[in-house]
Amino acid sequence: MDANTTAADVVAEVSAAAVRDHGWSKDQIEVGSTEALDLAGCRFYRVSNRARAGQQPADYAVLPDGSLVSGTQTGGASGAEAVLRSCGQNAPAEWWAQVVSRFAPVGGVMVDENAPSAIRRIRNSGASSHQPTLQPNGSAKVLTFYSNDYERSTTYRVTATLDAAGKLSVDKTALVSAQAQPAH
Repeated sequence: MDANTTAADVVAEVSAAAVRDHGWSKDQIEVGSTEALDLAGCRFYRVSNRARAGQQPADYAVLPDGSLVSGTQTGGASGAEAVLRSCGQNAPAEWWAQVVSRFAPVGGVMVDENAPSAIRRIRNSGASSHQPTLQPNGSAKVLTFYSNDYERSTTYRVTATLDAAGKLSVDKTALVSAQAQPAH
């Protein structure tokens, strides 16, 4: 996409990508802007299939250079890497967590105040907060947050590290209740 690209052109390109990536019929999909995430020239879109109401929506981002990034692209965390490198320099931890949960193989969605069962699991595991944190570690940035996979009724502690070269590594661990852990 170039400087002359209109909003309708962007929606058409996102729509075409969803059709290509998921095999969905063009007349059954709906493309919506996720403006709350738009930052530093990155624009975000979520595509749903009206014929498959229970299916997870697909996430896409348009970077400042016009390239389109898919949350379903192969190669692990490469989508999240591209978005974080392009637009995440001064972004808050919650924004980073939203990007990683949508564009890296995390499983589930970022836990926020609207997920009481996940917050209970987090507290029962011994953690005191569910809020994402973003800390420098030398020349790297380390994000820690919780993700909830509703289909599996599992909450994960996710650690994502973006190194100085822009390579993202993501580790996740399923939470175990502190009450269920054996005593040492």
